[in-house]
Amino acid sequence: MHFSPSIVVALAVGAAALAPAPVRPQQASRRSFGASVGGFVGGVAAAFVAPTAARAYEGVYSMEIVKAADVVLDQEALNSGPVKKALDEFKGYAVGIVKLKQALEANDQADIASTLKKDYDFVKVRATFNALTPIWDEDTQRGVDRLTRGVLQDLVETEAAAKFNEAGKRTPKKLALTIAKLDKLDGEFRKLFSYCIAK
Repeated sequence: MHFSPSIVVALAVGAAALAPAPVRPQQASRRSFGASVGGFVGGVAAAFVAPTAARAYEGVYSMEIVKAADVVLDQEALNSGPVKKALDEFKGYAVGIVKLKQALEANDQADIASTLKKDYDFVKVRATFNALTPIWDEDTQRGVDRLTRGVLQDLVETEAAAKFNEAGKRTPKKLALTIAKLDKLDGEFRKLFSYCIAK
């Protein structure tokens, strides 16, 4: 295929018009300098902002729990009638979890969901925890509150895991999950009890 001289010239002019404009050396140096300065400023800003953001995140979401060995109990509150009653209830809950584990070991189809629903009523257990609060100072209380919330949540989840399926059976998978939940509750109750013992 042959093109006339006029068409060749037109194509050449069009290609030149579409090509990117060349960057002058002075413009290139200015752009490079601007990019370098921008990158430097951004890096410095990030260096200051990142640690600050991290500290803010830790301050909001992290919580140091006073160790059980360092807890100082209010002896007067500890000897009060309401606290003694709450401690007896607490011990009953803790021992009850161990008994439920033993029941499952003896019979993997034991109906422990009914026991959890009856003996570990959410409102009742929470009231027991609340009755214990006078024995701790404010710092200890913040940490203990987090532990008690975990227990309450795990009680709900354990009851759900322990329920039978539509056929009235507990599958091996559900059995393993229920045992794991009970083990966790056992550990949580033991840890909480360590905060109730005078050192």
